[in-house]
Amino acid sequence: MSYDIFGRSYVFFDPGWFWLLALLPLLWLPLFWQRGRGVLFSAVVLRTLAAVALVAALAGLNLQTTLSEHTLALVAALDTSDSISREGRRWMNDYLAQLRGYLTADDEFAALAFATDTTLLVPPGPPTSVSLSLDPDETHTGGGTNIAEALERVFALYPEQAQKRLLLLTDGNETSGSARQHVALARQMGVTIFPVIPPSGQQPEISLEKFVTPPLVREGSVFTLRLVVRNGNTQTAGGRVIIHANRDRLTSQAVQLGPGLSVFEVPAQIMQPGNYLLRVEIKAEPDTVAGNNRQHATLAVSGKVRSLIITDNPRTHLARALQLKEVDIEFRRPEGLPTRLSDLLNYHCLVFDDIGRGGITDRQMRVIERYVRDFGGGFLMAGGTRSFGDLAFRDTPVERILPITFQEQPPPKPQKLKKKRIPIALFLIIDRSNSMGYNSKVRGLHDGQKMHYAQQAALAVLRQLKDNDLAGAVAFDSEAYVLSTLKPLSQNRGELNDKIERLQYGGGTDFFRALEMAADQLGRTRRTIRHIILLTDGDTNRSPADHYPLINLITQRQISITTIRIGADTVNLRLLSYMSEKTKGRFYHVSDVTKLPQLLVKDTRQTIGEDDEEDEEEQGSKEIQPLVGVRGQILRGLKDFPDLDEYMLTNPKQGAKVQLYTDAKEERDPILATWQYGLGKVVAVTFDPSGSGAGEWIRWPGFGKFWSQAVRWSMRDEAAWEYRISTPQRHNRTVLRVESYDSDQSGLLQARLPRGSTSDLITLMPVAPRVYEAVMARRHQGSFPVTLIKRKGGKVVNQKTQTVMVSRTADASLDEYRQQHPNRALLRALAEGSGGKLNPNLQELVAQKREGKRKHLHPMDNIMIIAAVFLLLGDISLRTLFGPPAE
Repeated sequence: MSYDIFGRSYVFFDPGWFWLLALLPLLWLPLFWQRGRGVLFSAVVLRTLAAVALVAALAGLNLQTTLSEHTLALVAALDTSDSISREGRRWMNDYLAQLRGYLTADDEFAALAFATDTTLLVPPGPPTSVSLSLDPDETHTGGGTNIAEALERVFALYPEQAQKRLLLLTDGNETSGSARQHVALARQMGVTIFPVIPPSGQQPEISLEKFVTPPLVREGSVFTLRLVVRNGNTQTAGGRVIIHANRDRLTSQAVQLGPGLSVFEVPAQIMQPGNYLLRVEIKAEPDTVAGNNRQHATLAVSGKVRSLIITDNPRTHLARALQLKEVDIEFRRPEGLPTRLSDLLNYHCLVFDDIGRGGITDRQMRVIERYVRDFGGGFLMAGGTRSFGDLAFRDTPVERILPITFQEQPPPKPQKLKKKRIPIALFLIIDRSNSMGYNSKVRGLHDGQKMHYAQQAALAVLRQLKDNDLAGAVAFDSEAYVLSTLKPLSQNRGELNDKIERLQYGGGTDFFRALEMAADQLGRTRRTIRHIILLTDGDTNRSPADHYPLINLITQRQISITTIRIGADTVNLRLLSYMSEKTKGRFYHVSDVTKLPQLLVKDTRQTIGEDDEEDEEEQGSKEIQPLVGVRGQILRGLKDFPDLDEYMLTNPKQGAKVQLYTDAKEERDPILATWQYGLGKVVAVTFDPSGSGAGEWIRWPGFGKFWSQAVRWSMRDEAAWEYRISTPQRHNRTVLRVESYDSDQSGLLQARLPRGSTSDLITLMPVAPRVYEAVMARRHQGSFPVTLIKRKGGKVVNQKTQTVMVSRTADASLDEYRQQHPNRALLRALAEGSGGKLNPNLQELVAQKREGKRKHLHPMDNIMIIAAVFLLLGDISLRTLFGPPAE
């Protein structure tokens, strides 16, 4: 509603407030009570004028003026976020180049680019001197889209007396801020918004939707990273996943991306503890937007599993197996068991390795019970007569913890004698080519698994042989390398073990020379059993025909060859099988290398004839064969459990899970029993891991895996001293975020950060259960050490230093990439709310400047409010100074 008063035009945006003027007569009532008072009349007039001023302010009073000049002030705001394609940026360049032809030297032009942040490209000035060109492959500010911030910057660029136009080049897909809230201000300032949508140029493409990491992994352990990838194309696309840990490449894997969503699990391994920033990228073609192919995540890598083993012999087979499986072990004798709970809490798991009750006090057993029941500590007890045969454990805290009860044991049976066998002359030929560095199950994982199990298999074979047997070994890639010549094992066992353990993979594959060397040395010995074991997983550089003369020579010398082809492919299967068949050996095609040690042990036993060395009494007795009861995590990936010579009789408790049992005595006697005791997990294994009755288990390829999985199942997931640290970026500030695994949340948690030659000490505040945060005073980049200090009662109870990595840039919002279509509803609201038009042509954009004079509004609500305040002060002053005296 507009009114012309004294030659000026006034506009009211909300005239509905005028009804308040009907209440003005209420202000005049005092005049009727006290007539003839001139002072009172003046006060009432001031009060009335103040009320009128307030009503005018509420009604949105604006002074409307007419611009006498035809000046056009045009600001171009260019969206350079990641959702604008290369084609869209090229189009914007062409659009701006055409726009210059419609502007004159009297006009004013400015330009800025916006995305997450805003950058001024061209300051206000004459358009004829402007040279603006966006690089289609460059993102000026990058990331998401904040149109609201761009509008705030634009409003500050206009002169007062001009026709204000905004050319908004964007798809409208804002990911932060709210542009709609600025429409009223644009209308009040006289800024007309003309949104123009650039062409997308995007085709259905490939994007990384999700990147999932485990919360905590162990040093040296293989863990899985999960990726969810969307392929918007209708055809399968080939691509590659590349993952970096901090600045180093962690792993790379080729993938096939089918249409729609695909889930990939990428195995990885980190050998050093610490906190890592993982960056994953998908490279694939065809693809349009690169920004949605990357994501970041943090990963905490803690040290090895810490296990306290109570034993009288630190060199037991159980201890050695755990060490090979990346378990950090500390040994103590029974009398060295901790007497304080705080000391035991430093370990993830406690292991009793065939120890008796002697030397263990009641106090130590009570501490163990609290460690398991109240704090979730793991407990594993394994043993034979000395442990489960010791009835002194009855009715103690140890028996309460265990899932079994102790029983009387029957008298032992006399041992049986075995026949003597003929000594063997054995030569091992081991492939050490580059392909032996890969995993046999997980394609593309370069972790040395094949080489590791080939080494373990060779060592297992040597353990089967006696000192008077002859053994030699040669490794090969494209050349042959003698590890040891053929000698009695009494002379070269240590040399063979050492050199086989130190084998490294690398190079090509050619086993001809190695086979020739083995045949030459075996041909000179007079042993009646002469045998070669050839381990290879790759092709040979020679043709099969080159090997036939050598195979004939080996056959004439009565040397048998067992060939083992590792891997799922079929290269050279015919040559290797012919070699074994011709020499009366055996041929195996093995795709799972974890079976190699057991396979080679079996082959060696067959070669030396030990499978037939059972006397009549032994054949008539029933074997102690472990059978699977409840298959749990401990038995995952394990099968073909070896027979036992002896085990201890026990009874399972109600609620116990008997995962392995035997019916050798017509009962389901536990071999492996587990259960949950309070917060902790407990494992009982009723045979001595290093005893003579477990000989087959010691030689079994799954021996180490069995014990490692038993420890890892029973242990508590995290210890009190472990933390997960991340450094997210929030509003251009770096936040230190610490997740603690300590159940005791009392005390003070502080962090010491580097600061040049000194350091900052900051206090972290709890923001959630076991989660602490603090804003760092300085914005750190790259990697830097953080020392976490926990204090209780003024004393330091825990201190740990870890290295963390800060991302160079914050991750852009995924919403930016998922919006494939422009937000026309928002852009239309901006245009219509300010008097503009969506997608105008260039003539429409500048046409209004030719139409003559234009109206401009000047808000007067603040002036009216200030006037009302002064009028009310005048009213109060008049009545105070000149009013009637008090009666």
